[in-house]
Amino acid sequence: MVTEESGISRPRAIDGPPATLPASAPADAGPVPVWLRTPPHLWQAGSLDRDALHAAAEALARTPGFADAARGFAVSWQAAYDGNATLRAVMRNSSRYFFLVMCMYMHRRRRPDDPADGITLSRIIESYRGMERFGTVASPSRVKAFVAHCKQRGLLRPVAGREVAPVGDARVRLLEPPPRLEASLGDWALGFLRGIAPVLPLPAPPEVMSHHPGFVDELFSYRVAAFVQDGFALPERHPLRQWIMSREKGYHVFLSLVREMRVLADGSAIAGIPPAVIARRAAVSRGTVLNLLDGCERQGLIVREGPHRGLQLQPAFVERSLQWVALEFLWMHGLAVAAWARVAARG
Repeated sequence: MVTEESGISRPRAIDGPPATLPASAPADAGPVPVWLRTPPHLWQAGSLDRDALHAAAEALARTPGFADAARGFAVSWQAAYDGNATLRAVMRNSSRYFFLVMCMYMHRRRRPDDPADGITLSRIIESYRGMERFGTVASPSRVKAFVAHCKQRGLLRPVAGREVAPVGDARVRLLEPPPRLEASLGDWALGFLRGIAPVLPLPAPPEVMSHHPGFVDELFSYRVAAFVQDGFALPERHPLRQWIMSREKGYHVFLSLVREMRVLADGSAIAGIPPAVIARRAAVSRGTVLNLLDGCERQGLIVREGPHRGLQLQPAFVERSLQWVALEFLWMHGLAVAAWARVAARG
C-alpha cells in the first residue's frame, strides 16, 4: 500500500478505458473491458482484441502522474509478495508462476462427469508447449521438480482415492490444490489490487475481493483462459519483460528499479539504489542482480556509471517500463472486476 513513509506520493485517480457489456452477456457477467469481445468466463478464440488492449495501455502510460502510480504499485506488490513465505519460496520466475496458475486452471475447469479430468503431471508438461515464445520454458524434469517442491510445501496434494487409467507400467495420480495455494495467490492478487486501486477504481476494497471465496480461483482461470483460447500472454509484445521475468526473482528486481525511479525532463530516470540493496530486497545474490543489470546495460537501456549517482535509466527503459505497468494495470483491473461480479452474484 502506498504510504507517506514510502516517500511516494499517492497518484490521483486516472480514468481507464470505458467498460461495456455485450448485449448477449449473462446478467452476472459484470462490466467487460473494451478490449474483450466476450465476458472472460466465456473466453473463446478471438475474445481478446490485442490491439485495443495495447493501445489503451500506451494511453494510460502517457497519463500525467502515472510514474507515481507505477512506483506506488511496486511498493504494494513487493510488500504482499515479501509478506508471504510461500510466494517467496515458490513463485520465483515466469516458469513457476505459469505452473501455479495452470494448476489452478486445470482444477477449476475439470469436468465433473470425468473422474480422470484434473491436474496430472503429463498435462502440466504439455501445457508448456507454445510458452517458449513468451520466455517461459520448463523441461519435463523441471516440471517434476516443481511438482515435488509444491507437494513438499503443501501447495499440491494427491486426490484421495482417485487415479487415472494406467499409462505404461504406472498409474497417473490426479493432483489438486489445497486451500493454501488459493490463499497464497490471494496475497499475490492483493498486492496487485492495492497497487491499482488508487488509479483504476475497484468495485470493493482489495482486501474484501482477494479474500472472498472463489474470487482468486475465478480470476486466475481468466488469465489462463487467455492463453488456452487466444494464445495470449502479457509479455508477447514486450521482449524485455520476457527476458527479465524469466530470470530468478527478475520481476522483483524490476519493480525495485520502478520503485526508485525518478523521471527527468529528458525522459530518462535515476534509480538511486545500490545493487546490494536490490539483492537484499529480492533475497537473491548480488551477482544475480548484477547479471540482470549487465544484460540491460548491453541492450543500451541503463547506464551503471552515469553522470548522476545511482543507476541511469535510459528513456527507452522508462517508456517500456511504464507501458508494461500500465498493461498490467488494465489487464488485472478488467479481469478482476469481471471475476468479482461473478462471485458476488453467487453470494
